[in-house]
Amino acid sequence: MEISESQKTIGENSPSFNSFPLRLYKDDLETLRGWLGPLDAEMEAERSRLLKSHLSGTRKWLLDTLFEFLAPMDSNASKNDDKVLWLCGNAGVGKSVMTAFCAKELEERDLLAGMFFAKHDEPSRNSAPNLIKTLAFQLCMWNPKFGQILLAMKQTQEGRDIVYDRTPIDKMFSVLISDPLVQIALENPHQSPIVLVVDALDETGKLGHRSAILQVFSVHWKKLPSYVKLLVTSRPEYDIFTYFSHLKTRELKATDDQNNKDAIIYATHFLRKLKAHPTVIRKGTDLLVKKSGGLFVWLVLSCKFLESSKIITIELIESLDDGNTENGMNILFGSSFDRMFSSTSPPFLSAVLFAIVLVCEPLTAEDFSKLLNIKISDVNLAVDILKSILNIDEHGKIRIFHKSVADYLTDPKCCIDPRFAINYSEQHSVILTHCFNVLNKDLHFNICEVGPELLHADIPDFGSHVSKISKHLIYSAKFWISHALLCSSEGVETISKQNEKLLDLFSATHLLHWVEVLSVCHSLSITQILLPQLVPHISTVKTANLLMDLKRLVGEYFKLISHSALLVYHSALVLCPEDTGLFKIYYSNFNSMKLPKVITGKDQHWSPCLATFEGHTDQVNGVAWWASTDGEISLIASASGDNSVRLWDAFTGIEIQQFLGHTKGVNSVAFSKDGTKLVSGSYDKSIKLWDIET
Repeated sequence: MEISESQKTIGENSPSFNSFPLRLYKDDLETLRGWLGPLDAEMEAERSRLLKSHLSGTRKWLLDTLFEFLAPMDSNASKNDDKVLWLCGNAGVGKSVMTAFCAKELEERDLLAGMFFAKHDEPSRNSAPNLIKTLAFQLCMWNPKFGQILLAMKQTQEGRDIVYDRTPIDKMFSVLISDPLVQIALENPHQSPIVLVVDALDETGKLGHRSAILQVFSVHWKKLPSYVKLLVTSRPEYDIFTYFSHLKTRELKATDDQNNKDAIIYATHFLRKLKAHPTVIRKGTDLLVKKSGGLFVWLVLSCKFLESSKIITIELIESLDDGNTENGMNILFGSSFDRMFSSTSPPFLSAVLFAIVLVCEPLTAEDFSKLLNIKISDVNLAVDILKSILNIDEHGKIRIFHKSVADYLTDPKCCIDPRFAINYSEQHSVILTHCFNVLNKDLHFNICEVGPELLHADIPDFGSHVSKISKHLIYSAKFWISHALLCSSEGVETISKQNEKLLDLFSATHLLHWVEVLSVCHSLSITQILLPQLVPHISTVKTANLLMDLKRLVGEYFKLISHSALLVYHSALVLCPEDTGLFKIYYSNFNSMKLPKVITGKDQHWSPCLATFEGHTDQVNGVAWWASTDGEISLIASASGDNSVRLWDAFTGIEIQQFLGHTKGVNSVAFSKDGTKLVSGSYDKSIKLWDIET
């Protein structure tokens, strides 16, 4: 590729990762991996997958924008705005492929220090905490000094608590990324520039629920050393525009001349690859580009459609509806699926397709085989038939090519063919059944084979122990409640009678085994957030009571179980009130473990006190409670005579944040309606307004 002079100067003196002495790595790196739970392997796989869609010779114009942004600052340049470059564009213009291309070019110049590709329909990849923890781990790989700082932090109580997903994002960012980068800058004032890349920021959290991560990238990033740069892409959604409008911006429009030139290169290349007649290549390229309206997603899918035809003709290309109309995309999808679901298609094809579309995170063919109880050879056959609308990464994880495909299949107004139209509620119920079958078959005590006296952080190579849990079992443990809640629709039972029976068996046998898996997978908050949403839909009173007992038990000992999964048996269960259904069933079930027995002073029933929050050093004068409308966030604020206001996670009892500034005791506190601000009144005769997200 031809490189401009400005591109040549960037990164010439930047040390590569391999140039640093690797004093940390191997054991220390695995320790950091076990602590942070990063998605670095998934990010590498996603970049590799996206780069397969990048055609050499396209998107070169983007490099000029990127390296102009990275060039040494002009003395008159804003020292805030030049730290972040925002690439914004509507769906379908190819932002993710562009991001992967930029990440590759940056890496080749030893400028890339971390990357994250968000995904709206994968919980692990639409999580702001996972974004921060993944970038932090990648920074450890960029510079061992960064890793040493985090290793020291891990040994502290703050370090143990900071990795909880419910930790405020700004605090997590400060401890895991900002503070170490500042420390490195102090020790090396001439540190060469590095770039962190974040793709599809709009898919990190829901609209209205991602202000914290937007604050981090638009406000807190300004406080980082000047050598740290951010390349971020997203759709131009209102909340993102509000936060990012002052940043250096490159708008990506489908109608841009540069984008159209790339579309011409892509269409010409594909028609030549299909060995079309020269006349068809010339006229067909113009037709495809015009019909695409600059949308690369339409262009790619249309070319895949043409690939299945024996002879490429102008008439065939003309038959494609324009890509800039919703109907055109639907007709294209309908034609593609009609060919796949022919009279000779195997009967399991729809089951595999529906599962690929509806699972909460992508799985491999082997995982689908075990989850759905379909032979691996049959799953592979189905994947081969569906390959034109699928993407498979280097780890074998299978996902739908583009969100618009899933939207088509699940919209009864668009897709009416019973062979491949997805009944959303019914198919989630089917997956729920498979999840219960896996859980009831595979869960067991001490699934990671570790000692009960050990904290996760103290277990050497803890990640290898967690890897003993099969992926389809982890999937079932993390997402069975999500599928149960997604079964709900008008006129349809939330949980079918068959699934009620499977849930009864699971609740009477495997609840603590389930908690064990959630603990090692950093997913304990599911018991506090989703279980209360599910219980009202359960008809079996005994099962509903067991699940609520479990919520109380995990809530009371959340931090304990988070640090050591087996303490759910050896401590939490032992202290569970004896008149609860949970204790009566499970304490006797685990009698062979010779669990301790509390002789006196133990409660017989759950206390009316749901939780105790401790930390203030003087009397508490006022409290306030706020919960989000979706039930996923619940906060408590307290005002104390120790001059502080404290913010607590109501689900876990963990202190989230302290607000210091009053010079005398604080006697009142209240939330704003949207839960983003606090107001406090003090004996120092002042009222203070606090921003929770900064």
